[in-house]
This record gives sequence, C-alpha cells and structure tokens, in this order.
Amino acid sequence: MITVKCLEDSKGCIRLTIRGHADSAPAGKDLVCAGVSALAYAAGEAVNQMSEMGKLLEESVQLNPGDAEIMALPVAEYRYEVWNSFWTVLCGIKVIARSFPECVADQSLRIAH
Repeated sequence: MITVKCLEDSKGCIRLTIRGHADSAPAGKDLVCAGVSALAYAAGEAVNQMSEMGKLLEESVQLNPGDAEIMALPVAEYRYEVWNSFWTVLCGIKVIARSFPECVADQSLRIAH
C-alpha cells in the first residue's frame, strides 16, 4: 500500500510524503507504482525549479524507492503558486487512488491560514 500525505505546518512549510509500494504487479511492471512515482518526481522537479527561481526560502527533495519526501517553504508572495504545484500532483494521485483504492491511500490534509 502506498500512503500519501501532504501537510502545511503553521510556518507555511508544505511537505509531501509518499511511502510504500502498490504491489499491484511484480517489481518493474507495477503501473500503479510507476504512476505515483512519476508524480513524485514531477513534484520534486517543480520544487527544484521554484528554488532556482528564488520562490522558496527552504526546500528538500528526497526520492528513494518506496520513500519520497518533498518539502517547500515558499516566499510569502509565491505561496499560492507553490501550493498549486503540490495541488496538481495531489490531483493526479487522487485519480490513481480512486481507481486503485487497494493500492493507494491518500491521507492529505491542507491546513488553511
């Protein structure tokens, strides 16, 4: 089971955590895992690009098999743009989770300020 969490803390730091394996097919042939992995890598690249553009105060991208953690602390004026990048990735994960609920659990929560 893949678990997905996306949270914003009281400082405005957005953290996307993706853990586990879908186990819907043998390793290397698991399309559910491949889809979620592609979205995780897209989120990581978006954070890297936003960092290069000076839109983040802090960032961290860790992508490992079965374990991804992507963190971004946006500059205040870019908060909604950064959230939109995470939201787009979460929309893709929600589509996969609806189609394969036995493989993906989306536990995301957005804390609004």
